[in-house]
Amino acid sequence: MPSDHLAFGWGEHVCVGMHLARLEMGALLERLADRVARFEILGQQPMINNGLRGFDRLDVAIEPVA
Repeated sequence: MPSDHLAFGWGEHVCVGMHLARLEMGALLERLADRVARFEILGQQPMINNGLRGFDRLDVAIEPVA
């Protein structure tokens, strides 16, 4: 059954770059936490791919910390 979540897989299907991607995302979010008060998703365009799930485009508005 299909779902709308993004994942790195599990077991023999796990993404080999999973740990690096999580490390990079953690570093990015830590830096943004002090500078951004709010994110708002304005629009999205899903990626059309039978093997992967993600976005071709994700438009986001950022409200900086005052």
